[in-house]
Amino acid sequence: MDNGTSLPSAKPLEAAAQATLLAAHLPDASVSHMDFRDSSYFKKHVSLPTPEQVKERCNHADKTFYRPSPVSFNQLGLLVKFGQCVSVVEVQCIWAIRKLFGDRVPVPELYGWRVEGDVVFIYMQKIQGALLHDKWGSFSDADKTAVCAQLYGMISSLRELRQDPAHPFIVAIKFTHADLHRHNIIVSKTLPPQIVAIIDWEQAGWYPEYWAWCKACYTSDYEGEWRLRYMPMFLIPYHDEHNVFGEYVHFMGAI
Repeated sequence: MDNGTSLPSAKPLEAAAQATLLAAHLPDASVSHMDFRDSSYFKKHVSLPTPEQVKERCNHADKTFYRPSPVSFNQLGLLVKFGQCVSVVEVQCIWAIRKLFGDRVPVPELYGWRVEGDVVFIYMQKIQGALLHDKWGSFSDADKTAVCAQLYGMISSLRELRQDPAHPFIVAIKFTHADLHRHNIIVSKTLPPQIVAIIDWEQAGWYPEYWAWCKACYTSDYEGEWRLRYMPMFLIPYHDEHNVFGEYVHFMGAI
């Protein structure tokens, strides 16, 4: 419900791009064993848990399930995301975002990866915080607006990123998380709320500039305040494109 206050809305960026994402600079996805030895983890520990040790901690009955729940090693400050649908491409994405933007776009620190057959294990920092989805209902309007302002800055940074000039597109394409909703945003447990990490970058990549809005609508309640009131604060609305997007999803059953 509108309380009469004037709320900001997302606007197209006019600033020039400052960073370029080059495929040649990314970690080599063809290797099956990678340690980021310059990470904070290896300043305290000699090695990462083996895939066998990770699977031993997995509660799922099938330890090679398509996508089991991530496994935590709390004493190591470590979280391992693994499964048949997990990809080293997600590692490359998080690695690049952290290198290019630092604290401007907070993501977990990466420690390494392993590949065993068709199962990928991503070793990363265990973020201390709470899911935005779980905290949202307890936030005041000012808290919610503050979170959206932070998201706007982070998304604006991503939209500044330039494509590799060797692989241009003929239409406006922006780098996009592509699955941004409150379950993928971790905030501080105390007020005022601070975004401490954006997670689950497996769908991130270069998309038409309307894609972020359409995907965010797809994962939100049609008449919920998150979609109607707060999403326009950090994403540019593309209503016509979303109507077509909705028809596509309806007939195809997937995106």
